[in-house]
Amino acid sequence: MIAVAAPHRYVPSRRDLLRSGISLGAATSVGGAGAAHASTAWEPPRAQGERGMVNVPFEGFENVRVGLIGLGNRGGSQDVRWGAVSTVTAVCDIRPERVSRTIARIMQQGFQDVEPVGYSAGEQDFLKLVQRDDIDLIYVATPWEWHYPQARAAMEHGKHVAVELPISPHLDEIWSLVRTSERTRKHCMLLENVNYFRPELQMFNMVQAGLFGELQHGSGGYVHDLRWPYLFGGAYHPEHWRRRWQTRMNALHYPMHGLGPVSAAMGINRGDRFDELVAVASLPKALALFREEDPRVTPDHSSWQDRPYISGDRHTCFVTTARGRFIRVEHDVNSPTRTPGRPRSPAPGGRSSSTTPGSTSNRSATTTTRGGPATPTPPSASSTTTGYGRCWKGWPTSTAGTAAAISCPSSASSS
Repeated sequence: MIAVAAPHRYVPSRRDLLRSGISLGAATSVGGAGAAHASTAWEPPRAQGERGMVNVPFEGFENVRVGLIGLGNRGGSQDVRWGAVSTVTAVCDIRPERVSRTIARIMQQGFQDVEPVGYSAGEQDFLKLVQRDDIDLIYVATPWEWHYPQARAAMEHGKHVAVELPISPHLDEIWSLVRTSERTRKHCMLLENVNYFRPELQMFNMVQAGLFGELQHGSGGYVHDLRWPYLFGGAYHPEHWRRRWQTRMNALHYPMHGLGPVSAAMGINRGDRFDELVAVASLPKALALFREEDPRVTPDHSSWQDRPYISGDRHTCFVTTARGRFIRVEHDVNSPTRTPGRPRSPAPGGRSSSTTPGSTSNRSATTTTRGGPATPTPPSASSTTTGYGRCWKGWPTSTAGTAAAISCPSSASSS
């Protein structure tokens, strides 16, 4: 059995706050060091036996056996999906009632005859799950600080692992997962679901077909209001875990829903790679203001025990690639923006109830082309305007060398 350290729990000093940087949080991207991590930006050297896992296929399985770690807001909605396409042999959560609920939901589907084994005896009980010999792949849907130790433990015990976003907030941990995957020959997958939505797959296939010529620039991000219920409204367990990351580092905590599809279209780690980045952030104002003004945040709410919020409300990051292209990444979950299908977080007047002009979404993406074949230009008559921007309904023939801007609405689910 390998030793697995508990997630980092630290109190940032003034020096830490000055050093805190950005984190893109994907194993195939660059990111900044966290407040307690002075990680180098340079790639660590490979040890003997470590070699890349890009384009390495999975071994064949007659029946994929899956273990689930984390059965809350995200994992608690994915359990029946795993049960429909695989055999779930074990499940784990720190709350026994969530383990019992998941086992019952999986068995009610009728796809398997043997109940999953449950683990709920504390924070380290997942180690018993990863040691089982009847699991091929482990799904991790826990708070961000647990992603790294659980993913690494899974691979060290011979399992492939699929991890919800972000795969880790710290660059040194991301490189550790990359090297562990290369050494154990087990895949470590970042579960960026937006890559597989129909509009994003349409765009990806159009890029692959050469319809946009040579891509020069892309943009995307994650911009919509999560203050209620995700940051203050008890949507998670523990209630405070996502909000308190904004007291630990000034970072783009969760931009991958836009960055992932752009990276796929640009062939990141498949002919190009991220090289350098620079980021700026606004002042951290919105969360403290929301806590003060919203009547649902009562005097006994846990947020009054939070340390000062240090993560800016709005972040913009520019990433350059080795081939000279660049990507703009946006992140803002604190500002009062409007998401299609979701009412604005109600607040009693004041600045908290305003809207942010020109807000974008977690799925906005722009590609700029140069000198390619005919580029589709969406007609105004077949487009609709939403809070996410413009969503094109049709694609007629057009001239070459123009820019195509695609921005379509999506669900507001959070991991």
